[in-house]
Amino acid sequence: MNQSSSQPRPFGALALVLIHLVISTAHGWAHQGAMVALTTFGYVYVVVVITLLPWVAAALLFTRKKKMGALLLALSMFGSFVFGFWYHFLSNTGDNVTQVHGPWHSTFSLDGDRARCN
Repeated sequence: MNQSSSQPRPFGALALVLIHLVISTAHGWAHQGAMVALTTFGYVYVVVVITLLPWVAAALLFTRKKKMGALLLALSMFGSFVFGFWYHFLSNTGDNVTQVHGPWHSTFSLDGDRARCN
């Protein structure tokens, strides 16, 4: 077996990042539709940790820095999970799924459930 065929391919991780982007985008639309605003910290965290870092990690997986990319992807996904779980289920803010009412409640709850399972 030659060395190139035994190396892991990063395409599965890239698929994960794409799925994460689709879910995050749909969840962002639910936030806008339900008029749920984030704090400044929340917006910065979402842009950096939840949106940008997975893409940086995916790019690193296609370079010689695969281990760094894998670690960064794992940390960004964990950070995304912790942030979502805290704000959607534990905190007493307008971002908690129990606080969202009206036509966006079911979408917001469904996205929150997906985030919790992710």
